Amino acid sequence: MYSNNFKFLNELFSLFTSQDKKYFFKIQIIIIIMAFMEVLSIASIAPLMSVVSNLETIQSNAYLFKAYSILNFNDPNNFVYFIGLCSFFAILISSLFSIFAIWQLAKFNSSINAQFANRLYSYFMGRSWNFHINKSSSELVQKIASESGRVTSGIISPLMKIISKIILTIFMLG
Repeated sequence: MYSNNFKFLNELFSLFTSQDKKYFFKIQIIIIIMAFMEVLSIASIAPLMSVVSNLETIQSNAYLFKAYSILNFNDPNNFVYFIGLCSFFAILISSLFSIFAIWQLAKFNSSINAQFANRLYSYFMGRSWNFHINKSSSELVQKIASESGRVTSGIISPLMKIISKIILTIFMLG
């Protein structure tokens, strides 16, 4: 079963142009960066919650105390605000990068959809005159639109989402 799935994915990947393959790998790098940033943004909440629940954590945690000392804070409440702002900006930057990554995924899917539609159109245009006499042009156009959309929205897009979730899970567990 798995060999059939990999064979199918390999065949699908072979339909990509060299430029599409490069863009695909660029998106994978973007997804890895996005996953890393999401983990960092989630991790940035832990020190904040720790300090908010107990101000003495600043003195007992070596890393927090070092940051408190290096940044010359005199009031623990100001340090809590600072950690809160750092956490907020980490989450904000992570969210903005996630938006960028999702935009890149959508752009890639649109590009692949258009290319597959063009290839199907070229295929049908290359068929014999008898083929076109027996087929309705509206039926062919509908088939081109639905089949190319089905490949991108039903296979490529979910595959990219699965890959991104696997990478995120690896970063969260690692």
